[in-house]
Amino acid sequence: MASQLVVLAFEGESTAEGMWNNFKDMQERGLIQLEDAVIVSRGQSTEVTIKQTDSRRGKYAAAGGGIGLLAGFLVGGPIGGAAVGALLGSLRDRGIDDKFVKSLSQQLKPESSSIFLLVKSGDRQKVQEELRPFKAVVVYTTLSPEVEKRLRETLAEEE
Repeated sequence: MASQLVVLAFEGESTAEGMWNNFKDMQERGLIQLEDAVIVSRGQSTEVTIKQTDSRRGKYAAAGGGIGLLAGFLVGGPIGGAAVGALLGSLRDRGIDDKFVKSLSQQLKPESSSIFLLVKSGDRQKVQEELRPFKAVVVYTTLSPEVEKRLRETLAEEE
């Protein structure tokens, strides 16, 4: 199954950062599996801050480190090879397109934030229920129209 992109917006400059902690918790509990996540915030000014989470870089750095270690033994020096491999792995850009993030981020209102999630799998109903109290607004999604409609309705419901 292909990963789905979901972009949620929140009132408050730091709300998406707090939501990232909630998503990490949901991931640890097995409710959702994320491939990538990006947090965007905007204060009173027009300046937008984009923060790439470590959700993808750690995985690629570890894989790159392993490749570098093997290459290091062949070329001469496991430590240097591991360091080069980890660096190359961490720079590998997979997941949410950076240009898309920058483009959509320019539309953020002052004192708001958003989180871009590349979702590999998850329990939609449970995740939606956990999101409801945070008054998230769906900005963009690649979900099917039916699933997107249910997500929007769930997030719009009052508690």
